[in-house]
Amino acid sequence: MEEDNVKIEEVEPMLALDEKLVFLRNISSEISHEINNPLFAISNSYQLIKKYLPTDNERVTQAAGVLDRELKRFRNLTRNLFSFTLNAVEEPAQADLIALVGAAVEVLDSSNSLGKTEVDFKGRGLSFPLYCRPGSLQQVFINLLKNSAAAMAGKSKGKVVIEAAEEEQDYRIDVIDNGPGIPGSIKAQVFLPVWEHGSGKIVGVGLYISFNIITNHGGTITLDGSSKQGAHFIIKIPKADQGGPKNG
Repeated sequence: MEEDNVKIEEVEPMLALDEKLVFLRNISSEISHEINNPLFAISNSYQLIKKYLPTDNERVTQAAGVLDRELKRFRNLTRNLFSFTLNAVEEPAQADLIALVGAAVEVLDSSNSLGKTEVDFKGRGLSFPLYCRPGSLQQVFINLLKNSAAAMAGKSKGKVVIEAAEEEQDYRIDVIDNGPGIPGSIKAQVFLPVWEHGSGKIVGVGLYISFNIITNHGGTITLDGSSKQGAHFIIKIPKADQGGPKNG
């Protein structure tokens, strides 16, 4: 009987977690459905408008390219909201990590999503080739930049520095902002699906999805706890010769 009691104590938390996962998946399915309906209408309307756009205007052509990429990426993302396994959502492909970071900055700049926040990307000119799920990795940097911009919304000189370095086995990207930082009391929670901020606001979804995307690629994303000011995230992803994203 004691053995049975021990087994029950071990199984009960697992069952409770499974119930939460089922709940999250059901919610994500509903959210994806609600998002995809207007997204489908937007995509169809854009394809119609696109036929009448001038082809000799460089800025219009560039903006059209951003819209094409983002609509495609957004369709993929809505299919794996809160997903624990990103396989079968986006096909792996050869890409460049530096280009993906640059694209994330461009998307947010062109949509004015960063407000007054300045981004200094020091990796421009480098090349970090790897086999990955490009749209998913780009979303990681969009999530981090949007979090930083939101944290510095009331700051007149908000700045995010993105550093890139090539290590022996990994590519490393550091995202560092000069915002208020993350309180020590909640640093351990930042990669959980949801956590409660001191203001009572439930947050954490973007970092949770980012954590799963990076982990799925065999990499790591960590919060530098020694940072005295602002938030400092460190991302490491194995190089191309380390294998591509995992299937689970």
